[in-house]
Amino acid sequence: MASENIDLEERADYLNFSELGTLTADHPYFARIREKLFERGAKLIVGPRGTGKTHQMRLAYLEALENKAKPIVVYVSLNRYYHLEPLLHKAPHATKIFHTWVLCRILLSCISVYDELIARGYGDFNLEALGLDFIKVRSFVSQAETGVVPESQNAIMESITIQKILDILGLLIKDSHRTRGVLLLDDAALSLTPDYMIEFFDIFRAFKTIQISPKASVYPGTTQYGPRFHVRHDAEAIQVWLDITDPSYSKIMSDVYTRRFGDIGDMSKDIIELLKYASFGVPRVFLTMIRAFNQAEGRTAQQKLNLVLIQQTAQLYAEFESLTYKLPQFRTVIQAGASLQKRIVKDLSNENKILISSNKKQLLIGIQKDSDTDKPLVERLLKLLIEAGLLYPKIEVSHGEEREYLRFIPHLVMLIQNGAFRISARGTAPRDVIAFLGRPNDKHALRRKIRTLLGVEVLDSLAPDLPPCQNCNTPRLSEAQNFCHQCGKQLISRSSFEECMQIAIDQLPISKWLKNRIINETKLRSVADFLSIQDPASELRRAKGIGKARSEKTWLKVTNFIEEFLS
Repeated sequence: MASENIDLEERADYLNFSELGTLTADHPYFARIREKLFERGAKLIVGPRGTGKTHQMRLAYLEALENKAKPIVVYVSLNRYYHLEPLLHKAPHATKIFHTWVLCRILLSCISVYDELIARGYGDFNLEALGLDFIKVRSFVSQAETGVVPESQNAIMESITIQKILDILGLLIKDSHRTRGVLLLDDAALSLTPDYMIEFFDIFRAFKTIQISPKASVYPGTTQYGPRFHVRHDAEAIQVWLDITDPSYSKIMSDVYTRRFGDIGDMSKDIIELLKYASFGVPRVFLTMIRAFNQAEGRTAQQKLNLVLIQQTAQLYAEFESLTYKLPQFRTVIQAGASLQKRIVKDLSNENKILISSNKKQLLIGIQKDSDTDKPLVERLLKLLIEAGLLYPKIEVSHGEEREYLRFIPHLVMLIQNGAFRISARGTAPRDVIAFLGRPNDKHALRRKIRTLLGVEVLDSLAPDLPPCQNCNTPRLSEAQNFCHQCGKQLISRSSFEECMQIAIDQLPISKWLKNRIINETKLRSVADFLSIQDPASELRRAKGIGKARSEKTWLKVTNFIEEFLS
């Protein structure tokens, strides 16, 4: 029954490998993604958070261990890269530290593969023959992730080279009795650190050899590849984000549901179907909404559905606008992006009301390409909406000379919540929304200009929000400016990691009651306090009403918040 399994974990990186295999939807769509992961050549696995990039990579790693006919797979998570971000602002050789950190992470993952092979009876390998001091390697990784790399670690940075790792990967291929290997680099969308991203893709290119095929998971829109890496030429992009207009979409999401929850229990099939589309192609969101529906007690099914849709819409906008903490230099752009999203949703909702009697629907907005859409900040605005999962990009179309259109589908939960598919003033039952979504598409997308959607005043006011000089408070002239043009002092860039550490308790995604308890009865005041105290769960339990279960749940929420903020 669905209601009996609401505690299942949605995130693949928190599942062990036995759970991963059991809880994975075995649909041909996902099997094709894994086949791409096993293929020769470099690939980029593209999708927003929650679309299954980590899930498919970890599953491919597991399949390769069990199946000797597959290439050997080394899975590497780079999700702690943001711990190295402060080094960019205080270490002259930060990029070199990052370079070595990536190579050390790959090396340690190779050792993990050796351990797995030994457990599966491949024999006992002489890892000492590799000629590396793994204690020092682990020490380097640990210290780099705390933002401190002492001079004594210079020897590691000199000895750990790309060629050295290539040699070790070659030995691993030989020892595992395979003919080639695949290097899976997860969480490679280093969106907070463009300098690191450029360095990473130089490393990525270097690992593309006859024997080794590198794959990296990235975000759509904002991943910066650097001047020496060219998508389509250096790597094939593989889309992981499910398209809600795909004919097999409902079946794929059904497989996700049944594998995690079993039968539908007392949930209406129409409600499940509606939540599939409201999740907008993101399995993690779909599972989260199912969980929220089952946990909403004391309400009718329609009331619970309405609550879930309201909460999801509010959360999407809140998460997008919270990017201003992560990217303060784009505060104005992010606020304009939220306004643009709402205007697109409003215009498409109105268009569907016009189409009620035509038996057609309209999901697409076409934004005409012109001098306004070519502006860098407008491009950044659209890319941020794509990365946040609020706009799904479709193929551009042309309707003649100077009539080319960028096409997008806005998040369906926002259209549903805005009444885009409502057929009566009193509201619409889930089955009516599903019927509306089943209508054929209107022939052409709803066409608009970005100037119309944003408004002239907002469009013309788009500018980066640069921090002023810390000495004389003079505004900066550009993001690349290093010295104040007024007083000559060196300008200090903001560290996103340090910004995250300064976030106060009352800004965390926990209840007001819990915030008051923590602030008034513990030593915890900010995110930094959670990370600096040796046992934050025990510190939480000092507050009245916070026991073992609640403290652990709170700590998990804080760590999830940090990961989402810095990923």
